[in-house]
Amino acid sequence: MRDDQLYKINPNNVGKCIIINQKLYYKKGLNSRLGTDLDCSRLEETFTMLGYEVDVLNHVIYSKMAGKLKKVADEIEEHCSSLVVCILAHGQKGATNIQIKNCILIIKKFADVIICPDGTEYPIEKIKEIFDATKCRYLLQKPKIFFIQACQGDEKLAGK
Repeated sequence: MRDDQLYKINPNNVGKCIIINQKLYYKKGLNSRLGTDLDCSRLEETFTMLGYEVDVLNHVIYSKMAGKLKKVADEIEEHCSSLVVCILAHGQKGATNIQIKNCILIIKKFADVIICPDGTEYPIEKIKEIFDATKCRYLLQKPKIFFIQACQGDEKLAGK
């Protein structure tokens, strides 16, 4: 691989890591996510060890989500080498809603979403857009990595 095909990582500023940890849910039907704090602390330890500046955002309701993430994006400086966003939350797979209104068939396609503690769905695509290089110029041609840990249905995985 040629040097011009590699990302340039500054060892003095590997980058920024944002962890959104949605543990407590107060909307009926959504259980609190027990065990998420352990996952969150392990992520925080790992990315700190790798040299990232880590910010943990706990229990971010829908009305505050965009503002908090935009603030993080606005604070990213030129010498930041990369961005990692980890989201630990309930989620929902993309869905299709079909309605008939005034004899017209309306089909709406919804993106994959995370569910905020108040039960409001927040599209993952909107989160990615906040850190798009057109809006966050210091991330132009720098790696942006998103880890989403969110259930997307009722199936349970066997495990310990």
